[in-house]
Amino acid sequence: MSKDLNDVAKRVAAAELLVHKRRSKKFYNNIKKTIEISQQNKKVLGLCFDFMAVVDLPKIPVQEVYYYRQLSVNTFGIHNLNTNNLFCYVYHEATARKTPNDVCSFLVHYINNFVDDNVEELHLFCDNCAGQNKNHALLRMIMALVEVKKFKKVQVFFPQRGHSFLPCDRDFALIKKQLNRVDRLYT
Repeated sequence: MSKDLNDVAKRVAAAELLVHKRRSKKFYNNIKKTIEISQQNKKVLGLCFDFMAVVDLPKIPVQEVYYYRQLSVNTFGIHNLNTNNLFCYVYHEATARKTPNDVCSFLVHYINNFVDDNVEELHLFCDNCAGQNKNHALLRMIMALVEVKKFKKVQVFFPQRGHSFLPCDRDFALIKKQLNRVDRLYT
């Protein structure tokens, strides 16, 4: 390979990295902007949602017991950017899975029970998981919310790949910290 080709490749890689970082920064700026707007205008609501890492039960400090784990517990969290509160749906693997239908069900339940009727604009922030968030089921649910006049406008924001640290992930870190302090968890 020629030296010129290597220099061109380096410049292209540097430019791609710069664009990547700008796109990721834009996502986090959108979260900050939504928080600011929603504090001034109560007709705008921002929600972040994601799944926490699976918790396997029982949790016992003996390594040999790892393969005898009986139950996996899932946690789906919705972080309200207006109130800075997290609402969790905790369920075990026999109740539901982590499908798009489950995500939509949790979101609809939260919206119907915890979102004021005067909210007209909804901003949703989630990661790029195609099996849970980036799919037709979520888009159809959002379209239905607008169609039945629950909201006038719904926007969904996806982060740049590799930059999906959401406010609900900070909440999950606090939960994990408390779980790690407990030596044993049983079913």
